[in-house]
Amino acid sequence: MHRSRGLAMTALVGLAFVVGACQAASSGGSGSEPPSLAASSAPSLAASPTTVPKPVSLPRPTDIPTDGTCEEGHVCLGVLAPGTAYTTTNFLPHVTFSVPDTGWENLVDGEGTFQLLPIATPGDAIAFFREPRASGSGASSVGSTVDDLAAWLASNTLLEVTPPQAATIGGLTGVSMEIRIAADAQNQDPSCPVQVCVPFMKGLDPTPPVEWNWDWGSAGTEVQRLYLVTWTDGTVVAIFVDSLDGTSFDALTAAAEVILQTVQFS
Repeated sequence: MHRSRGLAMTALVGLAFVVGACQAASSGGSGSEPPSLAASSAPSLAASPTTVPKPVSLPRPTDIPTDGTCEEGHVCLGVLAPGTAYTTTNFLPHVTFSVPDTGWENLVDGEGTFQLLPIATPGDAIAFFREPRASGSGASSVGSTVDDLAAWLASNTLLEVTPPQAATIGGLTGVSMEIRIAADAQNQDPSCPVQVCVPFMKGLDPTPPVEWNWDWGSAGTEVQRLYLVTWTDGTVVAIFVDSLDGTSFDALTAAAEVILQTVQFS
């Protein structure tokens, strides 16, 4: 899985896992001599295939640019300077924000997704998504409002979700909650690179031609804080503060609180 993010499933912050297959080739001899008895009767020495257990946590990626290079085909804000006010170009509603210190970058500014990446902990993100919808088992009947989504997440037995708390981001009101995979959850994604993955949210551009789509979930020990707020036209914006393996969650959420205090929507 772990998750697909961004415009046309951006590969930058979505982690791609490729399984390779090995092929063995054999060649036969030429000539009229029959094969020896020893060769034909020798037992096979081929090793029995073994299954390597999947890891519990996702490894941190090593291929995310740290110099602010935009993902191919997209615009971005690059490496972010402390104290500078930045505004998204493509993401709607536009987000104006600043970061308090060095070590942050933005590599995709898309209509449906926008992320702030901490360079020191690759794989972590403060990710903005528009028009989230429930995804996974039982999601088809879930509404699209903040209350609908929050109630569905709270009732999802595959997840451990803290009670929703009132939240205000950039003048928009909504709720916040923390999300982990439940201890007894079974894997929900056959392509999951760790032992357990649980998809639970997605987005799709409702107006053709489709310009963006995204999918989101949780993998292994990942820990997230989710904010759901409503823009003035009724559009819901989801903001994930996402610690890839859970170890950076406290530091990441502390930094996110400072950054989110600077956010304004327009």
